[in-house]
Amino acid sequence: NGDGDVNTAGFLAFGLYANSGGLMEARRPLTELPVGNTMTLEFDNGFIDNGSSVGFSLRTALGVESRLDVQFTGGGTNYTVNDSSGVQNTGLAYTDEGVLASFTLTGTDTYQLRLTSLLFGETVSVTGILAGTPGIAIEELRLFNNNAGGGSQYDAFFNSIIFPNIPPLDFSSIIASDNCSTVTVEHVQDTFTNSCPQILTRTYRVTDASGN
Repeated sequence: NGDGDVNTAGFLAFGLYANSGGLMEARRPLTELPVGNTMTLEFDNGFIDNGSSVGFSLRTALGVESRLDVQFTGGGTNYTVNDSSGVQNTGLAYTDEGVLASFTLTGTDTYQLRLTSLLFGETVSVTGILAGTPGIAIEELRLFNNNAGGGSQYDAFFNSIIFPNIPPLDFSSIIASDNCSTVTVEHVQDTFTNSCPQILTRTYRVTDASGN
């Protein structure tokens, strides 16, 4: 609503406005989010015309599929998510004072979403199964204002996007050999411990032709 709800010291939120049937979106590629990791962002919707929507989506590479949509639709009461079960009511009521969203990938295709009202501090938690093709990684963030309405009080603002900076897999760093056959190297898992600094332990498996 333009009154600085999700601004932070020295870092102003950026806005998206859309009306007259228009759609405005910002899309950012992401490094694949490993299981167990969390990304956060703040968004501040203003007024929203009936049937229009403001929110964000977590998508596969190049936006081919949306795995989770989080939004408020004008005329509704609460924020919703769209996952494998369809549209789900989060239980968090509309606010034009800002929302903190915290998304955790709890499994290859499962998630936990926490939404916190920046005005009242109320937090709701939603868990579920991601939409789209199972096993396909989240590699794009989409922010959108889908025809919220005319005038600055209908603009949408986004800020404080935090995504873990995880190094890509590096199979060339694995040195392994077998006297009788070639070997296969596969990534097993990433484990994160500690909080600040966070420690990443990456596990690979080496297998010979006999399955050893």
